[in-house]
Amino acid sequence: ASVLGVLAGSASAQDLIVDGSLCVGFDCVAGESFGFDTIRMKENNLRIAAVDTSASASFPDVDWQLTFNETSNGGKNKFSVDDISNGRTPFTIEASAPSNSLYVE
Repeated sequence: ASVLGVLAGSASAQDLIVDGSLCVGFDCVAGESFGFDTIRMKENNLRIAAVDTSASASFPDVDWQLTFNETSNGGKNKFSVDDISNGRTPFTIEASAPSNSLYVE
C-alpha cells in the first residue's frame, strides 16, 4: 500500500513532509482524533532511539534513547533518557512526581 507516496516497508531518499498530524505505532487507528497533538506515538512499548553511526574515533558516537514506561507487567510508569551505548539511565522522571520536583532557573 502506498501512504504519503512511500511504499510500506521501503525507504525514501527524499524529504518527507506531513501536512497535518502524525501517529506512529501499532495502536494508531484510521480517523485518529489528534486534538492539538502534532506527533502521537501509540503502542505498549514506546521508545525513540538516536543511533549515532559515526565511524571516526574522533567523533562522539554514543547511542541514546527516550523511554516511556517500563515494558514489564507492573513496571514503573516513567520517562527516561537512556545512554544505550554504556547501559546507563542518567535521567528519569517517575509518574506522580510532585510539580517542580526538579526546577532549574
